[in-house]
Amino acid sequence: MQIVVFNSFFPPAFLGGGPIRTLGAMVTSAPPEFRVSVVTTNTDLGRTTPLDVVADEWVPYANGEVFYSSTSSWLRLFRALSEARSRRPRIVYANSFFDAKFSILPLLLFAVGWLRPDLWVIAPRGEFALSALRLKGWKKRPYILFFKAMGLARRVSWHASSSAEAADVKRVFGNSAPVVIRENDTLLPQYAAAPIPSPADGPLRAVALSRVSPVKGIDTLLAGLSQVGSPLILNIIGPPEDKQYYHRCQAIVASLPTHIEVNFLGALPNDMVREVLRQYDVMLCPTKGENFGHAIAEALSSSCPVLCADVTPWSARLSAGGGMVVSPNTPDGWTAAVSEYARQSTGELLRRKQRAGAIYEEWRSESVQSHAFSLFAEVLRNGDRTKA
Repeated sequence: MQIVVFNSFFPPAFLGGGPIRTLGAMVTSAPPEFRVSVVTTNTDLGRTTPLDVVADEWVPYANGEVFYSSTSSWLRLFRALSEARSRRPRIVYANSFFDAKFSILPLLLFAVGWLRPDLWVIAPRGEFALSALRLKGWKKRPYILFFKAMGLARRVSWHASSSAEAADVKRVFGNSAPVVIRENDTLLPQYAAAPIPSPADGPLRAVALSRVSPVKGIDTLLAGLSQVGSPLILNIIGPPEDKQYYHRCQAIVASLPTHIEVNFLGALPNDMVREVLRQYDVMLCPTKGENFGHAIAEALSSSCPVLCADVTPWSARLSAGGGMVVSPNTPDGWTAAVSEYARQSTGELLRRKQRAGAIYEEWRSESVQSHAFSLFAEVLRNGDRTKA
């Protein structure tokens, strides 16, 4: 069965974080009965320099192909869309709702009959969480109204990675919106990496694996660190996606007490992430919401415990020993949580790392599901989209 996938970024791009890794894993792990053609750009998030890929032609990838479009002009973008159309897909999968070039424009072409798959699927990737909708809501709300007015809400199905995300979709589009709930794909190993003991008598070594943008809540975490009395080193690994927000975070760092050290290290290639995470005592995740939380899975797979706000599907596993749920997700909440963690002995930190790895392995042993493409093919075979 032919499937076309639209997304702005695809491996080897990595600056966009979890959604890119998730999509790469989904395509790589697709069952052999699916031919998957991905249409994307030949750049990475926030970059204009092209990736080291062959552009503007189909390149083999897993059991399919990728078209890395140099979409510097509308003509080249239309050529990419024409290539997608030439594949005559049964299913089109858009990895975003608000992406202008790779969701909105293809949907408009679908609305007028230029693209004619049997099933159109949208994966909103957390875009309908209340915290996400508040960001630039002046642009998002009119498009949602337009989407409904065009009748598109009655013609698409949705892929949610959790029951919480499914509820977000239904809150925006009504209880009749057809949603398939299927956890995000990952290429992480079955077993966690062995934990590395913490150095004796050193400061707590913490990491935040996150794009520096408002929805990730880094400013909340930094404000909370101002009241932590124990020595701590926090390395923030991720691109500064929002420059104004990044400068605001830097200003907070400049005001922190001298026993709190914060470093912005920039992005890290995906193949280095797990080994780097092993070096830390804990990952801090002050996000305002995640539909899945790929970075959390990576941390646990590295035997690195996670402190995270109660806004992800991981809360129960973190409470069971994978780390700690931080509540409330405020500066005071983070002060209390980090202070408690920083008081642990090296022996206790090692035991917490071991428990985080065990929680990860428990999750991997339980996360056996049919592939997302198989679930949508079943919807197509049943001929009743309302049962999605």
